[in-house]
Amino acid sequence: MPQVRIKVSYPDGGSLWLTQVTALDYREDRFQPYQQVRVEAATAQPLARQEGNWMEVYIGEEKLFEGTILFQRARDDGGGRVLSLKGAGCGWYPAHNVSFPDGIVSGKKFSEMVERYAAFPGVKGVQGEDRTLNYTVVRANMTHWDILTVFGVQAYGTVPFIDREGYFWGVQPSYPSVTLDGDRLEGCPVQRMDVCASHEEAISRIYIKSLEGEYDRYLDNTDLAGMNVHRVSFFDPKDEWLKAPVVCMQYLLDCSMENQRYVEVTLCGYLPCRVCAPLQWIDGASLLEPPLQVTRVRHFLQDSRLLTQIRAAKG
Repeated sequence: MPQVRIKVSYPDGGSLWLTQVTALDYREDRFQPYQQVRVEAATAQPLARQEGNWMEVYIGEEKLFEGTILFQRARDDGGGRVLSLKGAGCGWYPAHNVSFPDGIVSGKKFSEMVERYAAFPGVKGVQGEDRTLNYTVVRANMTHWDILTVFGVQAYGTVPFIDREGYFWGVQPSYPSVTLDGDRLEGCPVQRMDVCASHEEAISRIYIKSLEGEYDRYLDNTDLAGMNVHRVSFFDPKDEWLKAPVVCMQYLLDCSMENQRYVEVTLCGYLPCRVCAPLQWIDGASLLEPPLQVTRVRHFLQDSRLLTQIRAAKG
């Protein structure tokens, strides 16, 4: 098993390496703006040491995570000193900061929007295609992530993605595919596999309110064709969606289908798989028609063993 190491950085420029890691839970989700991690490690440092402000997690030589420390607890229970940390990736900041007053942001590229609404620690800029919108409507009390989501859906047709290195993507990055073949994923033995289907949140048809106040137009969810699912929603577009209501309707239908059909695989060992990577399933279940895409990745310690859990859904 590769060694898990934690680097804690302090405001004065100092740092602390933790190598006796007893707990790790790292989670990354395609539709969440930031990665999350919880760790616990033994330490010989005095508990009165100042608070850390940044942390990095390494598995072997690979940097799995870097981000802000949201919570820190130092404990001495008589059996030794233990440091517990909770961290979040750079996307945590735009998700928890509220926007400027109402207004219109005109003629901005995606990179300019990221610079304006996501200039926070750990953000390194934009990768991939850098598209422009004529204008973006901003309402008071929208989070910065809400604003970037509106821009991303209207410019790219999907929610922006922030990778673990701190780069924003409008068009999803291209990562190497992983292959699930029988009881092995990329050669790692599968401990457990679940194939799931749920229609609890799925919307079959969405109606949109016109300028005249009538719900006289609708869009059907083609992914549910032939299924006995009848759940209707009504959409009254706000200012930020008035110029692209149909795009927003499709986005809402897509959101209702997030992780409705998926395969979840738990592996014995560490697999450095990336969210957004294609998954090739040899002799896969007909319930999950290709192409499949990795939407969640989790790395965690259980009984002193390092495990990887991957969820893949229709891409």
